[in-house]
Amino acid sequence: MSTLSETTLILKRLSSAYGQPVDVDRARAYHQVLGQYPRMVLAEAATLSLTRGSQYLPKPVELMEVIQKSALVTRFHGIDKFDERAFWLAYAKGYISSDEFSQADIDTIYSGMDGYEPYKSGGTEDETKGSYEYFKQLRKGAVK
Repeated sequence: MSTLSETTLILKRLSSAYGQPVDVDRARAYHQVLGQYPRMVLAEAATLSLTRGSQYLPKPVELMEVIQKSALVTRFHGIDKFDERAFWLAYAKGYISSDEFSQADIDTIYSGMDGYEPYKSGGTEDETKGSYEYFKQLRKGAVK
């Protein structure tokens, strides 16, 4: 389920595309109707609605229609934590590709996940390059 701040971010992205301002009350009204959906379902529905060619900001019911017709709830059901966080961060920052992620972005995506420690440069070249397998082995004590 999305938070008010996530719904607001999605609406701000839509409002900038349509040139129509979104105030706090409108964001709350949209969230009241759409807050039941996960943030990536809403983000994808907003993105798809932009391709429809409408002149106006979509109403909540129109976004729900996009969600249903595109089976977005099914598409994002059971998505793993990494993928969901990566998709959301890319959407929130306006990235087109994961190639745009910085090390700080990657640390944010992986934060709190087993087997990953944030990269800390000690001034030497990192031979692991953030390899998940390296950190997994390190955790098991196999790497010295």
